[in-house]
Amino acid sequence: MMENIAAIQKQKLIDAGLASDHDFAGCSDDEVAHLERLFNVKLPDSFVNYLRVMGKRRDGFYAEASMSYPFDDMRRIAEALLKDVDESLSDTAFVFVERYGCAVLFFETTEGSDPPVYVCQEDDKPSSRVATSFSEWLTVAVDAHIEGCRKLQKMES
Repeated sequence: MMENIAAIQKQKLIDAGLASDHDFAGCSDDEVAHLERLFNVKLPDSFVNYLRVMGKRRDGFYAEASMSYPFDDMRRIAEALLKDVDESLSDTAFVFVERYGCAVLFFETTEGSDPPVYVCQEDDKPSSRVATSFSEWLTVAVDAHIEGCRKLQKMES
């Protein structure tokens, strides 16, 4: 059984005083199944764990990006960005973050239970791998968020 990295990261945000349990809402099993039917993929276990912990709401974390159920329009935005560099998404790619219409994060649903994460940005460069796994990406994102908030708090005091 895979360790639930999403639950661990949620608790880190709570322990850092940046969120409370009420700031998070996960997806139901029916909503996870809906995504798999809608995109015709089998979502990896690590991402399903994320969905169940904070897939519908994660107030205060990654607020500048869209990364919540139902993930609509993200694939369309990714395809537009990739078209600019003569690249395309495979049918098994799942886009899980969209930021201001100029950057997306995605993974290949066929690359295991904790797949690498790729980024595509509006910079005329091909997509590139940014993390060896979804769990690594989520851990680094939470740690960076906590560190950024601490630095901001120090500057304000």
